[in-house]
Amino acid sequence: MIAQPLNLKNKQVSKRDYSTLKSLSVKTGVKDFWLIGSATYKKVASKIGVKFQVKDFDLVIEERKETYRSVIKKLKKRKFNILKSRTYYLKFQKTHQIIASKGSFSLDIAFVKDISVIGHFNWESIFWHYPTGQLRDPYEVTKYIKHLKLVPVVSPRDENPFILVARLAKLCARFNLSPNQDKGLRDFTRELTNRISTWKSSGYFHGRYAKEHSYAGVLQAILRAQA
Repeated sequence: MIAQPLNLKNKQVSKRDYSTLKSLSVKTGVKDFWLIGSATYKKVASKIGVKFQVKDFDLVIEERKETYRSVIKKLKKRKFNILKSRTYYLKFQKTHQIIASKGSFSLDIAFVKDISVIGHFNWESIFWHYPTGQLRDPYEVTKYIKHLKLVPVVSPRDENPFILVARLAKLCARFNLSPNQDKGLRDFTRELTNRISTWKSSGYFHGRYAKEHSYAGVLQAILRAQA
């Protein structure tokens, strides 16, 4: 079962969460972005006893608002180390990724035409916007995390299966969740397994990179589960 986005009214982030967004803008010099990833669901997760450190901040910038080159200039001006600046693919759509750090502060920035390419599972699909403070939650993440209901929002046919495996393994390890928790996730995992067994790609990203990314993700998940 693939989750479908709901036509929900957008909300506003809390004052505390908005201060996080404002701090990110000050540190990076970026004036318009979406914050995604674990920083947006950490608070909800902690309420069910799942606690973790946010090791990096995942930002999404719409290409029509700012280019990756202009963001690199801003980050360099603020003494960030640009670790990677490269072409990346999300749901087979070409994007650009910047990975940067400054001391213990790390950033993973994606430049997209449409934020709908973000997120493989419902829990990853909550968005906080700066400067408006808008909170977009099309899959009711808050409700589903409380009930440990993980639902894919993309079919295995619409994303590189190795990328999906890495995401699934990390989320299951973080929340101590089994892919067999319900029929929907179990069927998704089986289809994903079949896709991997027949996957072929001669390109670097969808071939070698995706496989290495998947292996690393699974190993990280094993270590997290053992911790």
